[in-house]
Amino acid sequence: MKSARSRRLWFLAVLIPGLALLAAAIFGRRGGPIPGDGTTTAIRASLERVVPTHNDVIFVYLLENQTDADYRIPEEHAIRLRARSASTKRLLNKLPEQVTGDFPLLLPARSKTHFALILTSQHEVQPEQTAEFRKSLDIDSFILFDPTRHYEIELPANGGSN
Repeated sequence: MKSARSRRLWFLAVLIPGLALLAAAIFGRRGGPIPGDGTTTAIRASLERVVPTHNDVIFVYLLENQTDADYRIPEEHAIRLRARSASTKRLLNKLPEQVTGDFPLLLPARSKTHFALILTSQHEVQPEQTAEFRKSLDIDSFILFDPTRHYEIELPANGGSN
């Protein structure tokens, strides 16, 4: 038969780690997505408008930071930019045109800011040709991969106003 002291020690050995796990489950994720957790929902993007200017087509987005931490991309070299095909839904190995972003990007915690992707075409795009040009790209969305935070930000290529 076990002594009272060994039962108390066994009880404490089980109770303390159990309470620690319970506290982590309750308080650990209370504020939304944790920065760097590999999420696709930490930063949400909606396309507001597409503006053609000569041979540049500017995709203007509203980005929303849904985390409790500021999000910053100091320069374009800090991320990888890819595109998802509209017809196959697969990631494209190469973008069909040259695409650059409006960097540096600073998005404070729990706030919204505008961000632009600039697609440079080999020919001039007139305002009345914008919808046709976008369709010819066969791009459903641009995907911004942040290897530091493990974020994947999907920037839709369709929607918004021309």
